[in-house]
Amino acid sequence: MRASSWGFCWTESGCMGRCLKAARPGDYVVLLYGGELPYILRERAEGGWVFVTSCYIHGLMGGEGMAEASPDMEFSIY
Repeated sequence: MRASSWGFCWTESGCMGRCLKAARPGDYVVLLYGGELPYILRERAEGGWVFVTSCYIHGLMGGEGMAEASPDMEFSIY
């Protein structure tokens, strides 16, 4: 029953994973310093970001993706 709220997802770069069905196309998968998992954030029209969920993305777990991550960004999460 709990698994029904989860679905498969793919990033624009072709990585496959699982996330809550609350995630939508256009959301961002981010690696946050100190975080144990990748997270999904959604950009707000009025500025800032909304936390959607954590997720599993193959190849990004346990800090694996930090070496290939884009330059540092700051997020104001509401």
